[in-house]
Amino acid sequence: MDPASATVAFVGFAASITTLTATLFNSCKTLRDLCHDLGNAPQDLHRLLRNVQILERMVIQVKQTGTEIVSDESMAHLDAYWKNNATDMETDLQGFHQKVSKLQSGLDKPSVTSKHVRARFYKVFTESDIAHYERLLSQHLDIFTVLYTILSNERSKALMNEFRLQTKKLDQLASTAESFHATVKSELRTTQKLCSGEHRLVLDKVKSEVRALSRQLPEEASILSHLHRHGADVVPLYSMDQTP
Repeated sequence: MDPASATVAFVGFAASITTLTATLFNSCKTLRDLCHDLGNAPQDLHRLLRNVQILERMVIQVKQTGTEIVSDESMAHLDAYWKNNATDMETDLQGFHQKVSKLQSGLDKPSVTSKHVRARFYKVFTESDIAHYERLLSQHLDIFTVLYTILSNERSKALMNEFRLQTKKLDQLASTAESFHATVKSELRTTQKLCSGEHRLVLDKVKSEVRALSRQLPEEASILSHLHRHGADVVPLYSMDQTP
């Protein structure tokens, strides 16, 4: 599925899920209010409420999971399955909600006995109606369970792809850091060698200059002879060293 088709498919899927969620929410609210307000509500009414609540929770999970993954591949898997079931589910749940609304209207009328409540309930929901809608709710729960499985698998694949991508980035960072460390060590060794070489050059130059200066200075004997000729009374340096 190309990106444009995947986007269109996702928009349609999200819109359908939103519609179903709203329908189930309204049905749940009505049934819950009736169970709360009618202290003598039939057990079949409570059971219908539980079944609708279970389906509503699953639809919400599918909706939340579906918004987390939007890819061409995931929508290709999802779109075909959804199109085969969406229309029937919308029709069934709308019909169920109409029944629930009709039940609410019937029970809103004054009623003084539990017998009247039961009679009005079973007038709207016959035993065959209850069995029919319980079967439909169970079937639609199975459909949404499959949808949730598909979406969960796609999310797991997306997470694995992200994990591999992050692992690759970390490996690249580690390789870059290792290369940088090696470069720094190499430059440090080069700098040390250069410093050592320059130090030797400086020492050699100093020694050379000292030797040159030494050659330019006159010998001690020559200095003493020169001083004697001019009448100076001097003592050689080595004699001074031996003076007690």
